[in-house]
Amino acid sequence: MMPVVKIINSIRAKAKQHRCFKLFLEECSAEYGDLLLHTEVRWLSRGKILQRFVSLLSDIKAFMEMRGEDTTLLSDPEWLLDLAFLADITDKMNQLNQQLQGKDKNVCDMISAVKAFSAKLSFYIQQIKNKRYQHFPSFVKMLESNLGAEKVFKVHRYCDLLSRLGQEFTDRFSDFEKLEPCVTFIANPFLAVDISELSGQMAELFSVDPVEMEMEVLNLQNNVQLKSQQHSQHLWSLVEPEDYKNLHQVALKISALFGSTYLCESAFSDMNIIKSKYRNRLTDEHLNDSIRVNLSGYTPAYSSLVESMQCQSSH
Repeated sequence: MMPVVKIINSIRAKAKQHRCFKLFLEECSAEYGDLLLHTEVRWLSRGKILQRFVSLLSDIKAFMEMRGEDTTLLSDPEWLLDLAFLADITDKMNQLNQQLQGKDKNVCDMISAVKAFSAKLSFYIQQIKNKRYQHFPSFVKMLESNLGAEKVFKVHRYCDLLSRLGQEFTDRFSDFEKLEPCVTFIANPFLAVDISELSGQMAELFSVDPVEMEMEVLNLQNNVQLKSQQHSQHLWSLVEPEDYKNLHQVALKISALFGSTYLCESAFSDMNIIKSKYRNRLTDEHLNDSIRVNLSGYTPAYSSLVESMQCQSSH
């Protein structure tokens, strides 16, 4: 990663050289017109600049040779394979990152995305051991364009890297293991489960009465009317809070869990736009109303609101 950033900075550091590089790409009819600068604070920066760098690799090498710069590293088959592999892995992590961000994302979606990514890592290890690289497009292109690259390819090294990455995910998201049974039950309460074990887990995580919870689970799973609505997205809105007090409380808490800071960060961004230097006299009450309208997905019935107001003929 460091040599990539260094090469990009050396090309874009000087205005004249940067202009020459863009003209060179234009003359070569390159896929992209410029390189991207790396920014640590941006979520997807690393993956994007690596993909762009790999796509323009031959043009970058030709430009550096034309200027008499050292391109030994860009000709090293082992380093090029590492570069392509890193580009593919960071691209897959960017895809996961995008799955974890955004509105209407609950903890169930996030557990599913993280578990799927961990399972994919195990699958990738088996694929690499079997010399099947179709899930790594940049790596495949690098192997095809460098005939001697496969001789220096070390299978165990890449498998170890993926294993360490999988272990990192397991350690980082260890809380999901405790939460998953409860989330799975709330997503589909009519699955066959060990009621005593499930009630104990819910009591530990959400401070509810395990004895009452056992009875509520049994009553819910044998409720014919609710069972007919098991595929409805609004199942828990049909559950009576009085009859299923503990279950209803757990369902509300799980639906309110936030797996990322995306909503908080987007709210700050919206507030920066609302309270600009041109609107610095807005009161706290007006700011509160503005941010609520901005973040809410509710659409007012404008026609009804207009009809309810008295029209002024002078206007």
